[in-house]
Amino acid sequence: MNEVQFKTNFMKNALLILIPFFIGCINPKFKHEVALKTSSLKANTPKENGDTIQVEKKGYLKIRTDLLHEKKDSILIRLLNGDLYTKIIGDKYTEPTVRIGSPIEIEAYYPEYYIVIFNAAILSDKAYVVDLNGRDFRIEHKDEITIFQNREQYIKNCILVTSKDNPIREEPSISAREKKVGNSYEDISFEVIEIKGEWAKVKCLLACEGCPNNKLIDGWLKWTDQEKIIVELFYVC
Repeated sequence: MNEVQFKTNFMKNALLILIPFFIGCINPKFKHEVALKTSSLKANTPKENGDTIQVEKKGYLKIRTDLLHEKKDSILIRLLNGDLYTKIIGDKYTEPTVRIGSPIEIEAYYPEYYIVIFNAAILSDKAYVVDLNGRDFRIEHKDEITIFQNREQYIKNCILVTSKDNPIREEPSISAREKKVGNSYEDISFEVIEIKGEWAKVKCLLACEGCPNNKLIDGWLKWTDQEKIIVELFYVC
């Protein structure tokens, strides 16, 4: 998994998400791999008994591990045939973690900050198929604990960083005029206001580094190119 990186030094060791990391990404930012990985999930995955799982919709499954911790609850991760594989469980001393011996490779895994996010797809029977270490597993829906988001919902709840190669524009068009942002995009965080297809209307995020010269910057940012996310996503400031 990626090494955690913070964008503002004064918050470097602060647990700002605490329990309020919630369903989304409030002010947080962690370095994040930007390629969409839900394509690794099989649309029709054979089960051991020969049946087929029909996938309804792909996206991301966030596990509210803060609530698991609070309620002393757990999430069961099963093989597609229903057999138990492992659990996401914590105790009164530690944050909930995925209990397997090997390294965890999922969309985002920072259990000490209550961030556990899978690439996932909705099944037709109130369950999800998730990608864990390149394999498909099943997680049952649990009210308040399992939060499924499509790509647009997911992006709207995260913080975006771009570069001069993909600038902020006045309109949602590659031919629209670029907005002036100062010397560097890399030091500016953006929050999403609206999604329109491959474009996101964004504004600089005051809660992180602030806006250059204390002037609000807003405009349109191309966030995806077909199946690939082309901006950097962060979870913690």
